[in-house]
Amino acid sequence: MKKSKRLVAMTCALFFTLSFTACKGKVEKSISEAVVNFDSITFTDFTQKISSDDIYSTIEKFSATDNARVTGFDGEKNTAQYIKKQFQELGFEVTEQSFPITSYLCNSTELTIGEDGNEKIDSKSLQFTKGTPKEGVTAELVNVGMGSHTDFENKDVKGKVVLMKRGEDYFKTKVERAFKKGAVGAIFYDPANEDFITATLGQLSNMPAVSIRKPEAEKLVKQLGEGKSLKATLKVDSEFKEASSTNIIATMKSKKENSGKHIVVGAHYDGVDTPAANDNASGIATVLEAAKVLSKEDLDCDVKFIAFGAEEIGLVGSKHYVESLSLEEKDNIAAMLNLDMVGVGDTLMVHTMDEGVKSLPADLAVSCINKFSLKTERTEQPNSDHSSFQSVGIPAACFAYGVDKNYHTDKDTIDKIKKENLLNACNVLLNMCKEISKNPGGFSNNKS
Repeated sequence: MKKSKRLVAMTCALFFTLSFTACKGKVEKSISEAVVNFDSITFTDFTQKISSDDIYSTIEKFSATDNARVTGFDGEKNTAQYIKKQFQELGFEVTEQSFPITSYLCNSTELTIGEDGNEKIDSKSLQFTKGTPKEGVTAELVNVGMGSHTDFENKDVKGKVVLMKRGEDYFKTKVERAFKKGAVGAIFYDPANEDFITATLGQLSNMPAVSIRKPEAEKLVKQLGEGKSLKATLKVDSEFKEASSTNIIATMKSKKENSGKHIVVGAHYDGVDTPAANDNASGIATVLEAAKVLSKEDLDCDVKFIAFGAEEIGLVGSKHYVESLSLEEKDNIAAMLNLDMVGVGDTLMVHTMDEGVKSLPADLAVSCINKFSLKTERTEQPNSDHSSFQSVGIPAACFAYGVDKNYHTDKDTIDKIKKENLLNACNVLLNMCKEISKNPGGFSNNKS
């Protein structure tokens, strides 16, 4: 397990805690030059106020069907309205922020192997994969391992279909790399999982890409390794349509006068072509529970709870929200706290968009998690909604339990969710909001 990074002294040896009682202006000015001592904070145990059963029930509601909340379709829209209603019932000011997207739906895929197409292999499309002509694409099959630059060296894939393992680079990167090398189709499999891969390419690909199950893939790998020539025919019937998605923004007003500084607590509610229980019904359900608990607390600054749409197709919702803000509105965000996949795994990870980014919220989170004797790891993760904020200098931290081997597969179902994880993630989130609210200016003045 990696050790968390601590901020170091820059020019003076002033100890700063968020539980200050006086000289607030001086503290805000000196925080970026201070040794930050979060270890002295006495965190609050909120677990008796949190209902992990309620969080679990919400996840169950959101993930009750396959294709539960695919971006741009009815499941996502219905979930957005449910979330809006829950925030309204807590007495928050709620607004909707809609934005255009391109939605994707695959009607069918078909993969056959052999000159006569006599061996059929079950397949599943990657979201935003390009369709094929009705007769499909027929070409020689080539195994390119992980699909890295090295794997493509000295291999002729022009006019061929490539077989690739999941891992290392993103699917979009591998498909683009194969296309530039002249390939006409891609077949993926997961070497660590028996089932199909469910993933998104983020935008319309240049060639069709599907996944198959590990046993069938390994059989093909073996045949190719023995020198057998294989023909693959790939058919994909997919459609795209112009649609919209929505951010649901709920503002919990502080009862105390404040300078306009506020905390953003977010989670995306859309999913890929799965029940999407952990990714990310778990995150948004936990945010809803945290909002319920915080509505009964007295914080020193406002909190904006944001349910982001269209995260799975490229962080579109959170990017749209950040781009809509004025410079002053960005400056008023003390911290952005993001929950993404908090129901499965044994390590409560704290992400920033890259390992080198300084983040007081992330440092505070690690200290809080350690105080509750939970296993944690500080890591980088650029592909969730906190990155939209952190990329413009807003301090941010993302919470995610891991590792989830069923991520983006049809096995991302409610039965994998651990209530203890939900309880822990919610408890840490509540502590983060409580402590940051005591000195929101100190966090926003220390932007990375």
